[in-house]
Amino acid sequence: PGEMHIPEARLAQLESAVLFEDQHFLIVDKPAGLACHGGTGVAYGVIEIARRLRPGVARLDLAHRLDRDTSGCLILTKQVDVLRGVHEEIRERQMEKRYVALMHGHLPARLTSISAALASDREQGAEKRARVKSDGKASQTLVENVEAVGPHSLVSLRLVTGRMHQIRAHAQHIGHSVAGDRLYGDDDFNRAMTGHGLKRLFLHAASIAFDSAGRHISVAAPLPAELVAVLDALRAPA
Repeated sequence: PGEMHIPEARLAQLESAVLFEDQHFLIVDKPAGLACHGGTGVAYGVIEIARRLRPGVARLDLAHRLDRDTSGCLILTKQVDVLRGVHEEIRERQMEKRYVALMHGHLPARLTSISAALASDREQGAEKRARVKSDGKASQTLVENVEAVGPHSLVSLRLVTGRMHQIRAHAQHIGHSVAGDRLYGDDDFNRAMTGHGLKRLFLHAASIAFDSAGRHISVAAPLPAELVAVLDALRAPA
């Protein structure tokens, strides 16, 4: 089979998004709108682009995933034993993943944690989504910091578990959905945020920290300029 076509602009975009690289890891700041890997209706994703950018690396794997619409820290590994080590950290909940989200309204002052079991299902022909279900998998999101931005909240969150769409489903569950979320969000809120220039999901994997081969690796991805602009618009006096 011929090599798939990946536009030069996509190759350049991911090359410039490399946050950390050594002989074991390639950690990138994934752009919003780019899938982690090719699949249904998606010709290519981060992993295919990365393999094209690093032809000398014998093996390159995604260590975990980010939703297509989420930006931020994404770990790729260069050896299978390193990949297994990362998976072990994730299973043992030793990996520290922090996210930043713009959420609808003002969160309750005492809210420090969202715990609601999640199950993923797919209705006929619809995309896969997470639902809060008592018999789902235990899921916990820690609320670390909340800053009021106009009538809404800029929230720093830490994942204890890493379920599919966890933050988005938990945000919806507590009645404070993530801005720009077409699957779990609030249509009126999303329309209002579009008016402030939001063209994507306001969810960003801001930092990731873990241990590997006896050393601590900590990587941060700054909030993308297009999200900063939305915050500036919300903070501006009416």
